Amino acid sequence: MDYHSYTPLSQLLENMNQLKIIQKLLFVVLIIFAVFASYIVARKLAVPIRMLYYDISRVEMGDLTVRSKVKGNDEIGSLAAKFNAMVIRIADLMSNVIYEQQKKRDAELVALQSQINPHFLYNTLASIRFMLAKHDPEKVDSVIVALVKLLKMTLTRHDEFITVRQEIDILKQYVYIQQARQGAGLEVFFEVEDSMLNCLTIKLLLQPIVENAIFHGIEPKGSQGVLFIRGEQRGTDVMFEVSDDGIGFANSMHILNTTSALHGKGIGLRNVHNRIQLYFGEDYGLEVHSEVGVGTTVRIRMPAIYEEEGVRNRYEYINRG
Repeated sequence: MDYHSYTPLSQLLENMNQLKIIQKLLFVVLIIFAVFASYIVARKLAVPIRMLYYDISRVEMGDLTVRSKVKGNDEIGSLAAKFNAMVIRIADLMSNVIYEQQKKRDAELVALQSQINPHFLYNTLASIRFMLAKHDPEKVDSVIVALVKLLKMTLTRHDEFITVRQEIDILKQYVYIQQARQGAGLEVFFEVEDSMLNCLTIKLLLQPIVENAIFHGIEPKGSQGVLFIRGEQRGTDVMFEVSDDGIGFANSMHILNTTSALHGKGIGLRNVHNRIQLYFGEDYGLEVHSEVGVGTTVRIRMPAIYEEEGVRNRYEYINRG
């Protein structure tokens, strides 16, 4: 006799449903694990890359103090290490370039200053020699005293910068010597604002320009000449103006750029112009306007600075530029 066992269909379906639920749960768990693992891997790669990108952006803006903090033995860590080495090398090269530029500027300034002193002294001594034959000893003695004071204020001080007040004092001594030499042939007027007297200026800034006006402007015309020396402060700048009614000359706009001496007229002017621009940049310097038979006007523009630290800061800024 045959016996048969029967399992209800509902029971079989119930087991299969449980299996499907388990499969779905396992699938969800695997998906969550995969997403979490992907996030961890992506974060491990993306964060260092983002940090390195930020560091590169800072270097691009000119900050050479940046050092990437990305560490590791993988490719990104190696890239960060090479980036740091590159930035250090660039910073070293920039420092060398700035140092060389500063040495070059210092050498140029020393050369320009060395041109001023002997040239100024030579012309002053020549003036005194000329006076010996035409003036009484007392007058010559007063001129020699003025020269001694002049030398004490200029050659015995090694400061490149002095106050406007000191510069005007130096200039007045020089003008006295030239007026004693020429007698009534030279009138000089000073109009300098008191507010700018404590500003700093380059030593022997005005003397070469006044010397140029006397020897190449007023003296050649053979009659009485008038010289105006003005100074005023305009905002953050100081302005000087030296005007004469001498013989003037043509092509005055090119005198600061030409390499020729134009019979000696442009040497002192270009010297002062170059010294100003070496310290303060191309926004400052001289403007020369001259007309034949009318006269010459030289305008000087410099920043208004009251402390030598301000001069050094501007000089270092120009060097970096």
